[in-house]
Amino acid sequence: MGKTMNNLLTRLSYDPTSGIVTWKDGKRKGQRAGGLDPRGYRVIAPIDGWFLEHRLIFALMGEAIPEEVDHIDRNRSNNTWSNLRASTCEENNQNKGAISTSKTGIKGVSPIGNGTWRGSVYYKGNNLRKTFKCIIDAEKWVIEKRKELHGKFAYIGDSDV
Repeated sequence: MGKTMNNLLTRLSYDPTSGIVTWKDGKRKGQRAGGLDPRGYRVIAPIDGWFLEHRLIFALMGEAIPEEVDHIDRNRSNNTWSNLRASTCEENNQNKGAISTSKTGIKGVSPIGNGTWRGSVYYKGNNLRKTFKCIIDAEKWVIEKRKELHGKFAYIGDSDV
């Protein structure tokens, strides 16, 4: 950790239950630190830089700052300790929903023509694919594969399947 971060950490207090970080000293003592960035993440910006709050929280909890921090419920501003977990980039990506340009709204399922559907699950550099005649079967397959391969990072979404 750099000098700026160490100095900042001594000035912050964190409540793991509420997920709120407050200032311990100065004219802002007791006030919530930071604000939201354009992507919806909470950030804390002292004079000489800015830090993602969820990363600082690991240090405030006495933990090493991980490669990435995953918000379990996918709410970028929910920084309760029970909602944060250390992750790799790949694990963090596994806990994402369908991309905004998805033609089906189902993560990993896309039409391929002639009334057929492709199920696709990315895992450890491999894109596993399977073709289906029914969209429901494709969705079931991707959900089962994600549970099997992604474990606790598997994003199942609001599926009724």
